[in-house]
Amino acid sequence: MNIRNLNIKDASSAALEALMQDISVELQERMYVLYDDALTHGLYVNELEEKYQQGYADYIRDNGGLAHQELLEEWQSEQDRLQSMRTTGA
Repeated sequence: MNIRNLNIKDASSAALEALMQDISVELQERMYVLYDDALTHGLYVNELEEKYQQGYADYIRDNGGLAHQELLEEWQSEQDRLQSMRTTGA
């Protein structure tokens, strides 16, 4: 969908919904490229910006296989420690 000349105020709801869907798909594809590149380079989850860490962890779980689980372990341990601190008030 070309949005260069789209006036969102005049667009129909269906056109806006289609635009939102296209944007969502494009963003998801870009995230997968980022995660795949990080996985290819063997980056640990905590080496990515915080806003990408959960998505990358999920990507590794779903696509990384057993050989890449090590990339998750350190980050997951840190997440468990932080959760424990939150629940105990430490």
